[in-house]
Amino acid sequence: MTSNGGMVVSSTKTSETNAAYLHRGQNLWIKAASDLGISSSGLTPADYLSWLEDKLTQLKPASRRQYLAASREWLAYLKQTNPQHGGTSGDLAEAIRRCLTMKSANYTPAIKQQQKRGNTSSQKAKKISPAEIQKLATNQADLKGKWIKPAVIWMAANVLLGLRPIEWRTARLIETKGQLMLVVNNAKNTNGRSHGKLRHLNLSHLPEKDIQLIRGQLQAVSYFVDGDASWGTYYEGVRKAIRRLTRANLPKQSKYPSLYSSRHQFAANAKSSGLQKVEIAALMGHAVDDTASMHYGKRKHGSGSFLVKATSAEVSRVRVKSIDKITQLNWRGSI
Repeated sequence: MTSNGGMVVSSTKTSETNAAYLHRGQNLWIKAASDLGISSSGLTPADYLSWLEDKLTQLKPASRRQYLAASREWLAYLKQTNPQHGGTSGDLAEAIRRCLTMKSANYTPAIKQQQKRGNTSSQKAKKISPAEIQKLATNQADLKGKWIKPAVIWMAANVLLGLRPIEWRTARLIETKGQLMLVVNNAKNTNGRSHGKLRHLNLSHLPEKDIQLIRGQLQAVSYFVDGDASWGTYYEGVRKAIRRLTRANLPKQSKYPSLYSSRHQFAANAKSSGLQKVEIAALMGHAVDDTASMHYGKRKHGSGSFLVKATSAEVSRVRVKSIDKITQLNWRGSI
């Protein structure tokens, strides 16, 4: 390996190839941080490798080689230039070692075995029923691990609220005009992808047991998270615990629930209860009214019971693309 313009260059690659790998590796690092809900400077090399391993299972062989080559180039560049990241020099050295082994024959068969399952979203269930949540909650004591109970709490609470995972990090309860509200920072409030910076979910009609569950999830976030790196640890711990829980308690399924399945279930419940598209969009932080109908849980999978309310101001900011514009214009919110 030699140095060329501040980048590590292999003797078997041209500088142009090396630069292309480095650029792609940087983009993969940024994508991993975004998916995990942390900043790129707070991402640890270990969390990046865990994210990469998940990605590799859905890629064709040629793409896997590209991802691995780009990742090795980027991690080597981090070691040489020492920019800020969430790990230590020892963490980075271990990540480089692991990344080199990921091209070995011992790693490839596991990837090939899972490849036929398709892309990430096609592998995950877009619903999780009340019975499944109850089964996970009842049997959580059968599995050991720090993140098992937090995983069950997060899943159960999010079926009620439908937040994106990163949105829990700054969510907060307030009382205003006699109403209990959850204030959420819309995670995709860029390039017109949301109806505004914030959304407000009116929880005043929820039963007390549901309010306590939500408070419990907010307390868990406060307890486990004190910075970018700890958020990544919390999120990854919960994500992996859900994988263990679902496979132990919901066997022989073609698609298993994930953390995001609770957001899909929230949408399905809203649809089955008869909420209009603009109301659902406001509650989910969407910019347009047809996003949930096209990409989220189906009405037939909903429970028919739904007590969370959107604010009329936020409903009015949703862009109407579906045919029920007249209905939306006549809608009157609860606030």
